[in-house]
Amino acid sequence: MLEINNYNSSILHEISFSLTEDENLIILGENGAGKSTLAKVLSNLIENDKVKIFNQNINKIDYLKRAFLINYIPPKLSIFDEYITLREFLELSFISTVDNEKINKVIKLLNLKKLEDKHCK
Repeated sequence: MLEINNYNSSILHEISFSLTEDENLIILGENGAGKSTLAKVLSNLIENDKVKIFNQNINKIDYLKRAFLINYIPPKLSIFDEYITLREFLELSFISTVDNEKINKVIKLLNLKKLEDKHCK
């Protein structure tokens, strides 16, 4: 399902592995070890020709389909943390048109109604 072959950068050296559909990946390491860089490579935020998903090169997959299959959520949106509301944060997960019905369902499911207009900070 997901594979990377011989990816090299200034931080990552000779990274290769493959996952089948029923496997999960956990990336552990010290600060600065390249965990976020690897996640960005796997989701093609750092463009490369070394990652394949379902035997297709990830940079050849339409961005909407790619976002459905694999994506990266940064641990902190430092630019927006002080200003963005929970609802606005959820809206960022949509690539094109925001689906307010889905957002409302998530807010209801997670019992976040009281927090939806509060700032993430």
